[in-house]
Amino acid sequence: AAEKKEQLEAQQRAAVQKAAVEKRAAEEAAAAAAAAKAAKAKASYNGTAGAFDTVFVLALGAVASAVVLTGKTDPDGLLADAKSKYESLPNKDGAAATAAAAVAGFVAADWVLHLPLISLLVGPVKCVGVFALTNLALRYYGTKEVTLEDDVKVTAAKLEGLLPAKGYLPSDIFK
Repeated sequence: AAEKKEQLEAQQRAAVQKAAVEKRAAEEAAAAAAAAKAAKAKASYNGTAGAFDTVFVLALGAVASAVVLTGKTDPDGLLADAKSKYESLPNKDGAAATAAAAVAGFVAADWVLHLPLISLLVGPVKCVGVFALTNLALRYYGTKEVTLEDDVKVTAAKLEGLLPAKGYLPSDIFK
């Protein structure tokens, strides 16, 4: 009976030791996985590439807006029209500074969104963007209740009181 008791205690000690070893191995594996995930997240965002992506999207949006506002799709005609409108602005430096500040603001916002903890917001922000794009596509092409040009003009009219001087708005540039 004493021998069976010792055998049972030895089995219990072995089971406890095995559980401790398995627990330690699981903790080490979890720590290694967390470290690998953190390293991957740190290496996944290249701020320069993200800035170029943002500037590209802004440039594409500017060209699309210019096409809608001028009605020209020919690149040379669009560029000539935009250049003549820019040359006719009373405050060219102010308009250029406003455009540069807007681009810098978008690039800075993109950079901030990719900071480690704030990057958790990227998914919801993209989701809102997809819903907004779907809504606009339905609004412009589905129900055709309004055009993009009408929306740009309404938005420009709302911004008019916020800007310090005339000559900055799309409606001023593309008259």
